[in-house]
Amino acid sequence: MKYFNLLFSCFIFFVSFKGNSQNKNTLDSNKVSSYENDKKLLNEKLAYTNKIWDSLSYILRQRPKDTIYRNSVRIQFKENKDKQLFVYQNFISENPNSLLSAETLTNLKFLYGKRLTQKLFEPMPEKIKNSQVGIDISNFIQLYQNPKINEKYIDFELVNQNGEKIKLSEHLGKYILIDFWASWCAPCRKSNIELVKIYETNKNKGLIIIGVSIDDEKKSWTQAIEKDGLTWINVSDLKGKENTAAIKYGVTGVPTNFLINAKGIIIAKDIDLETLKEIIK
Repeated sequence: MKYFNLLFSCFIFFVSFKGNSQNKNTLDSNKVSSYENDKKLLNEKLAYTNKIWDSLSYILRQRPKDTIYRNSVRIQFKENKDKQLFVYQNFISENPNSLLSAETLTNLKFLYGKRLTQKLFEPMPEKIKNSQVGIDISNFIQLYQNPKINEKYIDFELVNQNGEKIKLSEHLGKYILIDFWASWCAPCRKSNIELVKIYETNKNKGLIIIGVSIDDEKKSWTQAIEKDGLTWINVSDLKGKENTAAIKYGVTGVPTNFLINAKGIIIAKDIDLETLKEIIK
C-alpha cells in the first residue's frame, strides 16, 4: 500500500481549493498572477472529470462485494485520471506565470516524470523558480532517476538519528534492503514487527537494512525507531516527501523497498517479507 501517495480524488480537492498559502503569500507582492482567478479557471476545466469521479465513487459504494464489476469501474477510474492529468498539464502549459501551476506541477511531478516536468517547468518565471515550490521542482529534476529491477543501485548520503553521515555505497553486503518508511505510516509500522525478526535472524548472514524515513519531524522519527526496535541503519533528511533518496529512487509512497545483491544490482522492488525470507535464507 502506498501511504503518502494521495488518492487522486483527494488531490483534486487539494489543488483546486486549498493551494499553498505560504508560497502564495511569498509571491503576492511580485504580481506573478491572480491566484484566486487561477483556481477558478482550473476548477472550471476540472468540472467534468470531477463529476465523473463522484459518479464512479458512488457506483463502487453500491456494489462493494462485486469484484468483477468493481474491477471494470477501476478501469474507468484510470481513464478519468489520465484525462485529469492531461487537463492539469494543459493548465500548467498555458499558465506558466501561475503559482498554482507550480504547485500543481510539484504535486504531480512523480506521475509526469523528469522529462515532462522539466518541459513544463522551464517557461516559468524566475520569481516562481526561486520560490520554495520552484526549488522543490528543480531538485526533483536534478535528482530523479527511478532505477528499475536489474539496474545498478543509486548511491545517496543521509544522516542517521545521531547526525552522522551514512553513505549507501559504504554499507553494501550480500543483500541490502533499502526500506522507505515513515513513523506515521501504519502499514510501515506493522511490517516493522516482522522485519525486525528477519533482521535478527539474518544480520550475521550478510543482510543489511537501511531504513530511509520520509518523516519531517525528528522526534516522531526517533521515537518510532526506538519503539519498533529498529537496530539497523536509519537515515533521513527530514524533508518529508521531498526526501533526497526517495526522489532519486522515484518513491511515490511508503512502504516501498528495494533489495540489492552483492554486485549492487537491484533484484526486487516492493518485495513482501515472506519472499524476502526465501531469498536470503
